[in-house]
Amino acid sequence: GESDFPSEKRGFVMAYARVAFAVLVLVALAGVSDASAARPVLLRQGRSEPATLRLRGGGVPFNPMTFVKKCLGQTTGPRIIIAGAPASGKGTQCEFITKQFGVVHISTGDALREQVREGTELGKMAEGYMSKGELVPDSVIIGIVKARLAKPDCRSKGWLLDGFPRTKGQAEAMVRAGIAADKCIFLQVPDSVLIERCEGRRTDPETGKIYHLKFNPPPEDDEALMARLVHRSDDTAEAMGKRIGMYKDNVGSVIGNYEHICRKFDGTAGKNDIFAKVEAFLEGAPAPPPPRTKKVMICGAPASGKGTQCEGIVEDFGLVHISTGDELRMHVRQGTPLGLQAKGYMDSGGLVPDSLITAIVKERMLHQDVVEKGWLLDGFPRTAGQVQALSEAEVHPDRVVLLDVPDEILVERCTGRRLDPVTGAIYHIVHNPPPEGVADRLVQRSDDTAEAMSKRIATYHENLGAITTYYQTKCRRINGVRAPKAIREEVKAFIEGSLPPTMSGVPPRRAMPKPEEAMAFVETTMMPFIVKGCAALCKTKPDKPLEYLAHWMIENNPNKPLVDNTADQAPVNKNDVNEERA
Repeated sequence: GESDFPSEKRGFVMAYARVAFAVLVLVALAGVSDASAARPVLLRQGRSEPATLRLRGGGVPFNPMTFVKKCLGQTTGPRIIIAGAPASGKGTQCEFITKQFGVVHISTGDALREQVREGTELGKMAEGYMSKGELVPDSVIIGIVKARLAKPDCRSKGWLLDGFPRTKGQAEAMVRAGIAADKCIFLQVPDSVLIERCEGRRTDPETGKIYHLKFNPPPEDDEALMARLVHRSDDTAEAMGKRIGMYKDNVGSVIGNYEHICRKFDGTAGKNDIFAKVEAFLEGAPAPPPPRTKKVMICGAPASGKGTQCEGIVEDFGLVHISTGDELRMHVRQGTPLGLQAKGYMDSGGLVPDSLITAIVKERMLHQDVVEKGWLLDGFPRTAGQVQALSEAEVHPDRVVLLDVPDEILVERCTGRRLDPVTGAIYHIVHNPPPEGVADRLVQRSDDTAEAMSKRIATYHENLGAITTYYQTKCRRINGVRAPKAIREEVKAFIEGSLPPTMSGVPPRRAMPKPEEAMAFVETTMMPFIVKGCAALCKTKPDKPLEYLAHWMIENNPNKPLVDNTADQAPVNKNDVNEERA
């Protein structure tokens, strides 16, 4: 500001500023003029045109200030951070990025070993901690990273920082040290895929090359190689689960520091497809709009026909069918962090919390097939707590299909079901009888008896109100007693949008009372009511006793369903019974 300088020096300062500005303009114009004949290029190394041009057609710079800085010889190479869980594919993408953009790939482990090998002051400090078996403090790691980034190759070419920072403290320390990035790449991969990738990895101790038994198998004819391959101790499912857990504890706070320059990528796609999107991001392309997919929930009591309609929905719309039971068992079997938590509850005989089930559902929705095709959530949520947990996890359906079937039909459907323990096929002794030779081995599941089914239906009705109330503007109640084809046609029309939701303002159906509740109602309410009616009948002795009793019961009903005793109504003659009302 002018107030910062004495008046006698102010003229000199302003003149100097004008001259400096003129020099910048002349240098910029000279650079553009010299490059005007060049074809349009992007910020890449290894091409015939210098990376400092970054021109559109006609020689106009993409970023004028960056262009001027390059002309003046300052450091303007791209500064990139890549983040992701272990086995998320960072290494593969780093190879693509360094080859295409010519940046310097920096791994904190490599930088640390280099400092130790060169015997620098930072290297000696790090070696002192490592010799004691202690972790190298963030302050030392940040110093090593800063020293590496200050070298000429990083200043001229730019840098790619691989898997660092890993914690909020490291991210904040980088900011304090003045280490700033231009772009942050975040690879997202579901836990189950990460564990599958790690469990199959095998390392050649001689060459350091890593193979995968499924995705990148070693040559089977090389017996010597096959014999020396090792499975690292941190590549087991148990160890990988712990590493993923530690990663998840920190990734949110790390990415939060770079949210303004970060873009997330689906790490389950093909490596070339991922890099095509990464390349566009680094070149400044805007983020593509998210794919428009359908998100559907299907609800209904046990044996309401959800399974049959799910098959139709998947066939009609190509959605990914998500069953919470299947997903839970898969996580437990693979030993993922979520699966290990769930197994702890299951082993102790407890129920898996709603928040954990919701986290498993949310994790499944990160898979590439769900992102591209949309999802069909089968029989979940079942309770008000699960509805709330899904809402907090920002899982919101576009349509909710509710199959409505009377309770007595549900019981009949279930009690007739039989399971083939050999094939897992389900038959019904009336509606879908088994073929010959199968009937003798069929079994009835313990939860398909009439008694068990009545309890399951009662539990369903107790929780249905919370679900239909929350999703009332998206839900359609569909008659589930008709032929499957007719139901499927209505479901399809509703999901397509040609039929509206019909739940708005509709109260949930009351649950069937338990036997003890029904008996208590009869003894405390019905019996006294009937006794009073009979006493009134005996006292009045009307000519038409049945009509009188019917009229009396309507008039004295505690709920008053048909009576509106307003002031402008004519008095009712109890002896003149309205036939229709009776």
